[in-house]
Amino acid sequence: MTTVYHGLQAARRMTGIDGKGVKAMVVTPTGQIVLVRHSYLPGWHFPGGGLKRRETPEQGIIRELGEEIGLHRWGKITRGEEERERTRPGQVYPTFFIVTDADYHFRPNLEIEQAEAFDPGALPDTALASVHRTVERWHSGKSHDI
Repeated sequence: MTTVYHGLQAARRMTGIDGKGVKAMVVTPTGQIVLVRHSYLPGWHFPGGGLKRRETPEQGIIRELGEEIGLHRWGKITRGEEERERTRPGQVYPTFFIVTDADYHFRPNLEIEQAEAFDPGALPDTALASVHRTVERWHSGKSHDI
């Protein structure tokens, strides 16, 4: 796993992907949340990744979701705010989006082993705590922006 991760980091440097990133809570037309399992990290995560040079966050999230989950149709993409563990002062976080009415066709690849849609109230136990908190806020209506 670590070797794959370091290989991906080297590939990002070679392809011009910089340190900024994007990720999204992807919501299907039936209201399920799409999460991914990486080949190099434990647990379930929101899909996303690094931005290429001169790529806007909006362009980056569409590209990343196409690469990671096979996104090919969506209703609306809005910027949101993710619940985060604030462990390091000055830490840079990815731009977070909410993608609704998403239609996708996942194919496993070197980076993403699995993508699956879950009911908001039945996320896997191995999903990150921040994923659980973000989905709970959205599902309960406590925040319109997340």
